Amino acid sequence: MQTPKADHTPAPPAPPGGVESELHREIRALLECPDGIDESRAKRLRKQRLLCQDAGGEDSALAALFERLRERVHSQVELREKQFAQVEEHLRQLRASLSNGDLERARQLEKTVMQALDQITRLSKQRRRKVIAELEALQPELHKLSGWRRWGTIQAREKMIREIRDIHKSGATLEEIARRIRQARQEWRDWDQAGEGASRKLQALFEHECTTAYRPCQAHFDEQKRRHRQNSRARDQICLFLEQEFSRIEWRAIDWKKLQQLVRSQTGKWHSVGPAEYKLRKILQRRFDAIMEKFNDPLDRERRRNYKMREKLIADIEQLAQSENTRAALAELQVLKKKWAPTVTSSHRREREIWKRFTDACDKVFAKRDREREDLKRTLRENLAARESLCAEIETRCRSDSQTHLEIGAHLKRWRARWDELGEAPKASAEKINKRYRHAMRRAQRMFDKTALDEQIRRHNLLRQKSLLCARLEAQALAGGCGGRGAGDPDRLSDRWKALPPLPGDLEQAIGERYRLACAAIVDAAALQRLRASIPAHVEVLHARLLQLEILVEVDSPAAFSRQRMALQIERLSAALGNREAGQGKPAGQLIEDILVAGAVPEREHAAALERLDRCLVKQGQHRDHDHQKHDRDDAAGL
Repeated sequence: MQTPKADHTPAPPAPPGGVESELHREIRALLECPDGIDESRAKRLRKQRLLCQDAGGEDSALAALFERLRERVHSQVELREKQFAQVEEHLRQLRASLSNGDLERARQLEKTVMQALDQITRLSKQRRRKVIAELEALQPELHKLSGWRRWGTIQAREKMIREIRDIHKSGATLEEIARRIRQARQEWRDWDQAGEGASRKLQALFEHECTTAYRPCQAHFDEQKRRHRQNSRARDQICLFLEQEFSRIEWRAIDWKKLQQLVRSQTGKWHSVGPAEYKLRKILQRRFDAIMEKFNDPLDRERRRNYKMREKLIADIEQLAQSENTRAALAELQVLKKKWAPTVTSSHRREREIWKRFTDACDKVFAKRDREREDLKRTLRENLAARESLCAEIETRCRSDSQTHLEIGAHLKRWRARWDELGEAPKASAEKINKRYRHAMRRAQRMFDKTALDEQIRRHNLLRQKSLLCARLEAQALAGGCGGRGAGDPDRLSDRWKALPPLPGDLEQAIGERYRLACAAIVDAAALQRLRASIPAHVEVLHARLLQLEILVEVDSPAAFSRQRMALQIERLSAALGNREAGQGKPAGQLIEDILVAGAVPEREHAAALERLDRCLVKQGQHRDHDHQKHDRDDAAGL
C-alpha cells in the first residue's frame, strides 16, 4: 500500500497581507502535512477562494497553489480508491480460500486485509465499518476450518505413531530409521508451534514409540562408535610401530628392500583399517604422514642413487657393444649383469623402462655375437620365411567362408604339425611371428568353434521342435486325447513330425522312441499306463539335468531346488578333488540334449523346464557374445 507523501516543492511567495495572505498560509500547511490532505478543509478553502474572486480577483501565486492542491487531492483520492479496491480483492480471495479449505492462506489474507485497511489514508468510517463487518462475518468459517485442521493434524499424528511403531518392518536401514525418527520429532514440534498441539496422552504415546524404535539404532550407533574407537587404536598402533621401527634402524648397515617392504606393508595395513573416531582422524593422519615422511626421505635418496648406478651400468654395457673382442665383451657382460641389484625400486613404469634399456643394451652385445654365426642366422631366416608362409596360408583359409566343420578341423591338425616341424626363428622376430601364428590359429579355432556351434544350435533347434511335438502328444494322451482337429490334433502333429528332417545318430533314435511312446499312449491304454508310470523318473532326470546346466552356466536355480543344487555342487567338488575328469561333468550341449530328449512330464513341469532352459541359453549366449567381443577386441589390437 502507498501513502501520499507531503509536497516539499517550494511554494510561491505569499502576498504581503490580507485574506489572500491567509489562504497562502493555510494551503501551504495542507500541502506540507505528512498525513495527507484534509479534503474537507481543502473544500472550505476552495469556497473562500471563490469569495475572493467575486471581491476583486486573485493573484497568480494563489492560483498556482490552488492548482497544486487540486492535483494533490485528486492523486490522494485515486490512491485511496486503488488501495480500497485491493482490500476488496483480498476479501474476495479470503472468501475463496475459506471455500477451498485453505486455512493458512485464509489467515494470511485476513492479516493482509487488516494491515492494508490501516494504511489507507483518510478512509471514511462507513467503508472501514463495512470491511470490518465482512471480516467479522467470516470469523465462524475461520473457526470451523481451524477445528477441521486440528482434527486432521490429530489424524496425521496418529498415522505417524503407527508408522514409527512399524518402522522396523519396512526394510529400511538403521541409519534411515534414525533419520526418519528425527524427522518425525521435528514434524511433531512444527505442529505444536503452529498451535495444533496434541493431548498429553498422544504426546506420551508418540515419545514412547520413538524411544522404543530408536533403541536398535542407538545400539547400532554405539557399536559403530566402538568400531571407530577400535580403528583409532589400530591406527595408533601402526603409528607407534613405525615410530619404534624408525628409531631402531641402523643406517650404516640397512637392508633397503626390507625397509621398503615394511613401508609398503604398513601403508597397506593403514588403508585397510576402517575409519577412526571423527575427532582423531586428522590427528592420526597427520601423525602417520609425518612418520612416513621420515621413512620416505632416505628411501627417495637411495632410490635416486640406485637408479643412477643402474643407468651407468647400462652405459657401460652399451660400450661393450663397440668392442672388437666379442669373447671378452661377453665375459665382461656377465660380470656387469651381476652388478644389476635394485635396492629401492621406482614406479612400475620407470622400472619397466630401465629394465628394457638394460635388456636392449645386453641384446646389442649378443647381436654382435650373432652376426658371427651367419650360418645359424641363415637357417633362422629360412625358418622365419617358412613360418610366415604358414601364417599366410592360415590367414587366407580364415578369410574363406565355404569350409565345413570337418575341413577346418583337418586343417588345424595339419597346421599344428607343420608348425612343430619348423625350426626356431630369429630372436628378434620370434615373438612377432609367434604372435602372428597364435593370432591366426585363434581365428581358425574360432571359425572351427563357430561352425561346431552353428551345427549344435541347428541340431538343438530341430531337437526342440521335435521335443515340443512329443510334449503336445504326451499332454493329449495324459488328458485323454484331443477333442477336435486343431493345432494339437495327433494327425496334424504326425504330419509336422514327418516334415522335420532327421537328427544325427543316437539323438534321432532317442527322440523317435519318445515320439512313438507318445503316439502309442494316445490309442493304447496299456501304453498310457506305462507313460504315466514313467513320469516321476522323467521329472527327476529333467530336474537333475537342469540343475547341472544351471550350475555349469552360472544361472540361479529356483528356490525349491536350493538343497538339491547344494548337494550336487558338493558332490561335484568331492569328485573333482578325487578325480579331475570326474568332477567336470557333462558339457552344456549334452545337458541341453538330455533335457530336450527327457521323457513325458506334467505340462506345468514342462513349461517351467523350458523357462529354466531358456534362461540358461540366454546366459550362455551372453557368455558367448562376451567372448566374441573380447576376441574382436584382441583382433583389433593385434593380439
